[in-house]
Amino acid sequence: MKKLLLLSILLLPVCYGATINVPADYLTIQGAINSASAGDSIFVKEGIYSPQTNDEIFPIRMISNINLIGSGKGLTVINALGNKENVRSVIEIINCKQTVIENLTITGGFCADNNRSRCNGGGIDMRDSDLTINNVTIKNNITEQTGGGISLAQSHLISNYSIIEKNVARNNWGNDYDTGRGGGISAFDSFIELINTDVLDNSANVGGGLYLFRSNYNLFS
Repeated sequence: MKKLLLLSILLLPVCYGATINVPADYLTIQGAINSASAGDSIFVKEGIYSPQTNDEIFPIRMISNINLIGSGKGLTVINALGNKENVRSVIEIINCKQTVIENLTITGGFCADNNRSRCNGGGIDMRDSDLTINNVTIKNNITEQTGGGISLAQSHLISNYSIIEKNVARNNWGNDYDTGRGGGISAFDSFIELINTDVLDNSANVGGGLYLFRSNYNLFS
């Protein structure tokens, strides 16, 4: 009986998530995400993904339990081409669990309150979520709110072998407490783990590299 039970367990089918390729299966990253299910991996080919190159829609809105995988930092580039007339984060992660982003560059986010749209993190805007980034570069993003590179609220970030550089959080709203904080990363009620991650040449009114409010972090190298 024990042998039969063990054999039955070994013969149970093993289920893996599907593989979705951009642009082979879907022209846009958002289109691939919209079609994905929990456990799926989205592989993004080398190239620039922006409103001009492939009609990419920003912010790219992630969902739980998927892997977004590029071809390498500097090879797969997601560029929101944001400005005062086109206010948008590059990637938005809200109420998402077990989300993974790896092997790509995130750039061109611009967040502000222009009476039409409001966002926080220029590169990544996270709320009530957990995210792991592996071998990711987040650079040249701007916010007039909080978190030039990444903004976290009630979230958990694990960053492995990544670079967060040349992001800006600036205050264009006078004495507004919530703006211009955390050039690289801004965290509210959150936890950050930075593992072999460089936070370089970011700028802000308060906390050029990192701004924490009721938050904690660990650094590993």
